[in-house]
Order: sequence, then structure tokens, then C-alpha cells
Amino acid sequence: MDWTPATANKHCGYTVNWPTTRALETAGLRDSYRVINPNPATSPGDTWSPVYPKHDGSTGADEPQDRIDFLTYLGPATPTSSRTEVRGTPQPVPNQWPTDHRAVVTVFNLN
Repeated sequence: MDWTPATANKHCGYTVNWPTTRALETAGLRDSYRVINPNPATSPGDTWSPVYPKHDGSTGADEPQDRIDFLTYLGPATPTSSRTEVRGTPQPVPNQWPTDHRAVVTVFNLN
């Protein structure tokens, strides 16, 4: 739901209604990052990828940066903050990270 007309310039000119994300919403789950940061143009929450900013390592065209990591929730929990986070210096795999992208960190109030 981040690939809107307002963000198309970040996504190779495309707007996309991703079916998996829509299915989660239809099932009643909420995107914790987007609840706290509702505007994808001003708070994109990019998680892909600080390690690969360009195609073919560091020599190709710019790699589209977007959000591929989500924390969805259902029920009485309420998110109170949500951000993306990277620690250290991103490097190609293998590295000290268990992943090659940023994490989404959300704090919830459990009602």
C-alpha cells in the first residue's frame, strides 16, 4: 500500500495494489508501521536494502528502495511507536547481520 501515485517516482513510476498486503488488511490485520507513520511519501520506512543500493552490487543502476518488512497485528494491542532500524555498517552477505535489510521495530501497548 506504499506504492501510491505520490510515491511512484521511488518505484520506477509504478503504482501497485500488492495482493498479499491487501489480503492481510482484508483479514483485519493492521500494518503497525503505517498506523504510526500514515504517509508513505513522507515516511517511506524503507527496509530494502541498505546493503544493495544499486543493481549488480555497487556498479549498476539505482536499486528501488522500499519497504519489504511488515509487523501486522490484530486484537487489543495498540502500536505506540514504529520505525525502521539498521545498526552498524551495512555490508553484503556474509556479514554480522542475519539479514540484508533493515528491521521494523514497533512498540505496542497491550490493552
